[in-house]
Parts: sequence; structure tokens; C-alpha cells
Amino acid sequence: MPPETENEMIEKIAQFAVEKGLEFPMLIALESFGPLTSIFSNIGIAIFGPFLQLFNVDMLTALFRNKKNYSKIINRIEELKKEKETSKE
Repeated sequence: MPPETENEMIEKIAQFAVEKGLEFPMLIALESFGPLTSIFSNIGIAIFGPFLQLFNVDMLTALFRNKKNYSKIINRIEELKKEKETSKE
């Protein structure tokens, strides 16, 4: 996956989490299940691959195969959360 696409997806995920007020659950999920997700993504693509392509889940799976992206998403959520908090003040 091209880095530009990865960055776009990371930004969309982080913005969604902050806009919906899901920062804390997303951070917990990413930190807790992050190491297991790459295993599940490989199994899921092997079994459900043809069906998942209809919903662009293959792109999301490709994003989560790279373990560095977990920390990128976590960092971006934290940055957006801080920006949101400072804009309220």
C-alpha cells in the first residue's frame, strides 16, 4: 500500500474516533488487540477475501498488517484529541 494511502486511512480513522468521542475505546482496542490483529487479518483475507473486497476491507486489512500503523493511529488520535481540547478553551 502506498504511504499516501496509509496516511489518508490513518487520518480518517483518527478523525472518526475523535469526532464520535471514541478516543478512549479506540486507544484501548488498538493497544490491546494490536498484536493479534495482524494474525486475524491474514486469516480473514484467506477465508473471506473475495467478499471483503466488495467493502474495501482489504485496504483496511493491509493497513493493519503493518504494525507501525498502530502507533501512527494512536499518536494521531492523541494529537487530534489535544487539538480538540485546546480549541474548547
